[in-house]
Amino acid sequence: MELKRIFNKNDLHYKNAYSLYLEAFPLEQTRNSTSQEFVLKDPNYHFNIILVDNSFAGFLMCWHYDEYIYIEHFAIAKHLRGSGLGTQALSLLKNYDKLLILEIDPPIDDYSISRQKFYERSGFILNMQFEHNPPAYRLEYKQQQLVIMASGPLTDILYQTYYQHVCSNILRPLLSTQQKL
Repeated sequence: MELKRIFNKNDLHYKNAYSLYLEAFPLEQTRNSTSQEFVLKDPNYHFNIILVDNSFAGFLMCWHYDEYIYIEHFAIAKHLRGSGLGTQALSLLKNYDKLLILEIDPPIDDYSISRQKFYERSGFILNMQFEHNPPAYRLEYKQQQLVIMASGPLTDILYQTYYQHVCSNILRPLLSTQQKL
């Protein structure tokens, strides 16, 4: 297995990855294609495709900062789920020796509870002390409450740094590109 970073929409695997992205996440948690192409230019943004024997298996979209890596979107192709590839992909990120942070939907139904348990098996813990309501990815949607998980406990200061990155560096430019459309 390998992670291959995509730098533009002309990459051979971009179309498969973007299709899976739209399939795996609710619309309010996804960028439109123009916004996605815009963030590909950010040096902190890593749009990684997951390859197994040179075949597309999923994606891991994350933001690399000095203190942590924010896993923004992560999915394995439907026909490969449950095969252990998700755990293997996350372990590749752990090689960076940084705190890993991600957001999940509140664990209130079987699907969201299953997702929480998957991340817990991969070494993540809930950080429920933070009420996390980031802006939506699309202007026509309202922000929603999400739950923070990380590969270790988050301090208040690190959470504030992370939240500032999400709002300032990740979502604000995204919303700006949508307003120009």
